[in-house]
Amino acid sequence: MLTSFQTTLEKLIRKFESDRLHYLSKSYSEAQARVDFISPFFKALGWDMENEDGHAHHAREVLVETTEDTRGRPDYSFRVAGQTRFFVEAKAPSEELDTARHIIQAKSYAWNTKQVFFVVLTDFEEFRFYDASIRPDERKPDEGLILKLKHTDYLANAERLWEFSRERVAAGSLDAMLPRDRRTQRLRIPVDTAFLDEMTGWREELAKNIFKNNPALTARQLNEVVQRLLDRIVFIRIAEDRHIIEKRQLGDAVDEWKARGGKFDIFDWLRPLFEKINEDFNGEIFKPNPLLESTRVDSETLAKIIERLYPPKSPYRFDVIGVELLGSIYERYLGKSIRVTPKQVRVEEKPEVRKAGGVYYTPKYIVDYIVKNTVGKVIEGKTPKQIEKIRILDPACGSGSFLIGAFQCLIDYHVQWYLAHPEPESSRKGQRLEFMRDVQVDPDGGYRLSVYRKVQILRNNLFGVDIDPQAVEITMMSLYLKALEGERSQLPPKQHILPELKFNIICGNSLIGPDIYGQGALFGDAERDHINAFDWNSDVAGFGRIMKAGGFDCVIGNPPYGADYTEAHKKYFQSNYIYKKGKPETYIYFLEKGISALVRGGMLGYITPNAWLTNYYGVQLRRFTFLQGRLEHVVDLEPTRVFQQAVVDTAITIFCKGGSSGAQETTIWRGTEDYRIVEEFKSSQDLWASEPEAVINVQANPTDLKLLAKVEKTGAQLESIVEYSQGVIPYKTKADGEANKYISAKSRGREWLPLIQNASQVQRYNAEKPKAFIHYGPWLWCARDPRFFVQPKILFHRLRKKLPRQLVGTYDGTGAVNRHSLSNLILRPGKASDTLFAVLGLFNSELANWWFVKRYGLLMEVAGFKMSKMPLPPKWEDATGRIAALVQRMLELNKKKHSGKLAPSELERLEREFAATDAEIDDLVFKLYGITDEERKVIEGQMPQG
Repeated sequence: MLTSFQTTLEKLIRKFESDRLHYLSKSYSEAQARVDFISPFFKALGWDMENEDGHAHHAREVLVETTEDTRGRPDYSFRVAGQTRFFVEAKAPSEELDTARHIIQAKSYAWNTKQVFFVVLTDFEEFRFYDASIRPDERKPDEGLILKLKHTDYLANAERLWEFSRERVAAGSLDAMLPRDRRTQRLRIPVDTAFLDEMTGWREELAKNIFKNNPALTARQLNEVVQRLLDRIVFIRIAEDRHIIEKRQLGDAVDEWKARGGKFDIFDWLRPLFEKINEDFNGEIFKPNPLLESTRVDSETLAKIIERLYPPKSPYRFDVIGVELLGSIYERYLGKSIRVTPKQVRVEEKPEVRKAGGVYYTPKYIVDYIVKNTVGKVIEGKTPKQIEKIRILDPACGSGSFLIGAFQCLIDYHVQWYLAHPEPESSRKGQRLEFMRDVQVDPDGGYRLSVYRKVQILRNNLFGVDIDPQAVEITMMSLYLKALEGERSQLPPKQHILPELKFNIICGNSLIGPDIYGQGALFGDAERDHINAFDWNSDVAGFGRIMKAGGFDCVIGNPPYGADYTEAHKKYFQSNYIYKKGKPETYIYFLEKGISALVRGGMLGYITPNAWLTNYYGVQLRRFTFLQGRLEHVVDLEPTRVFQQAVVDTAITIFCKGGSSGAQETTIWRGTEDYRIVEEFKSSQDLWASEPEAVINVQANPTDLKLLAKVEKTGAQLESIVEYSQGVIPYKTKADGEANKYISAKSRGREWLPLIQNASQVQRYNAEKPKAFIHYGPWLWCARDPRFFVQPKILFHRLRKKLPRQLVGTYDGTGAVNRHSLSNLILRPGKASDTLFAVLGLFNSELANWWFVKRYGLLMEVAGFKMSKMPLPPKWEDATGRIAALVQRMLELNKKKHSGKLAPSELERLEREFAATDAEIDDLVFKLYGITDEERKVIEGQMPQG
């Protein structure tokens, strides 16, 4: 293949050199250069330039812009398995490729996609290859240049050019060419991060300037005015770049202001522009807003922001940045708000966001999976007329990512339906203008649903609630932009194209209703206003008509979690929700509310923390779920880190209200490290429902469940022998500054006891010597009963990082106190002392570890109450002496091993003896439970030693 490429390359070079002056003349166009040289060049590299394989438009290997007016899009998109790997921007040979304008044009399209990291700029006479993950900068246009060749150097560098072949690109050749040095890594600022930083800066500048000029504004009003003004400006820039409205309407205002020497009010210019766009589009964000219209804003501030939105100062391409990417930007944007103090105005993180450790935008592949398995299932086989009655809800919509996903699903379905059921030509004539046809054909051959059909979907199908008014506005804007996506010609004026969404996307608290107003002094007046109660059944302020008709067909989303609640909130939730046992947890209430809001046969799809599946406190919700319908899918999203910086472990729940009669089968899926979701096995909802705690275990397949039943058949449990407790919690939060008060590296008196600070100080059958002391007593935040420290105990890891070995414990008889990363087991009164050693042997056994994982899953917390349910084997009492003796030997071996006095040969001998004794304990435990050799293979094969 390389040889064939070299042959073709040599012919192309000879052809170019034979009439070089003609090819370099102004009369020789870019289009002709593409036909004569650039397309043949890449065809020789093995790319299917003419789609000879006959793929559908969306699956073509190379997308080629064939029109003269490409509207700034790249001339070629090269794809492998449907994913664009690099762009090529072509120029006529007469053009100078080192011109900043050409380089920025080539790089900016790729950078703004956030998905394509490479771009080639070529006129055949020269070939330039750029790292397009670096933000384009007009001052340093060649930043990120990886390869630069003249056509006269091509043959000598044929092997380097071969890295751009179909074969090599598919193998990852371009990624291998990326520089890895630290400086380059720092320059790789993604478009969403860059734009978010800019938006945050503009927000703060506007807030300070507006408050200076309008000091009577409250913090809430200031947030509203700044948000609405920024939304209008961003909307206009996107509409301009997508050729939906005339270009440079904001830029013209700044140009006029400069031309008049600053003697001109930019905001006065913008007001009639806003009115005109409202007349043309009818969207919520341009509706007259007396507060905004009467606001004074300095022109200098507006000019600075607007100039950063136009080239050459702006690197942003708003015809390229997708609505989904804007959603990810706005989701993080919503994590901050404007705060006004007597001395300053500043943008800062909301308290609830600080507590949660940040805002985590749901990745598109998760949104797509949930939408496909809810919205996709509900609309399957239906006509557009039938779909008009489908109602889809996100009760905590944020920036609108799930509603955007649902919108795209509906758009795609309608396009396919209309293509499969074309409207007769005779019925169209004279009835509608061409641009109102159901499906539009783009110049590149792609199909697009008409904006008028998209508006019908918006009006009929999509609904959302959010407690944050800024989120509501951003969701509306995102949906409007999605409706206009793909439109690349100016739409007729004064068509009132966009629908009112104020009855679809509503600001309110999905979890708290207007009943709080009749509950006396439960909430104060100020708190009630902050709560922003939402009346689901109101025809005017809620979704009364939908609820009276039975509810929503789909409820989807990523509900919030981890909110701090007052005692009043707790009492309200206790009175209004099934979930009552644990601390108030937002996402659990959203699960219950979402299921309650569904029509019979409706589908719910959420991504939430996975604790409710197995946690003791989630039993009420699990039973409620089983009674209400069927869990269609549960997706365990480990080892995937869906939210890279969050510590919470997540799962997807797909639920059908009502379900079907007969066996309630659920498919268990699993997320993979490469961000796919794969089917694992089918399980039984009936089996989960029959268990006392109704645990939904996504780790146990049917073979495991059968074996679990055998292990648990005796009915006797570990809690009949031991009691459990967590370790102490010295102080409520680190911010309390109590660490120095209660914990010390040295003992300070009689009440200062040895302290085992960290779980890392405890290993299987070994505990390191305490390295600190604690002032132990009732003044600690959670002191715990002293008998759990004073008495001989088993210490085990309470917090684990989802390692294959969940159970790690040792014996401690020193009376040391331990912190709450460890938990404790002590014997119940009247039990023989060697029983504790036998319990430790059982706890550390392979079978116990397998049982725990298959019963409860891989958890962050190995709770004592779960461990207390460990089944005891038949004839346990007869075996305690033998297990205890083996465990005491293990403890002694570990003591010698960690003495630091052994020669390497002696240490090796001890480790062999340790392993042999460990295996002897496992053998004994397996025999006690009657586990066969085949069953043991199942246990040991699925849960390796950790």
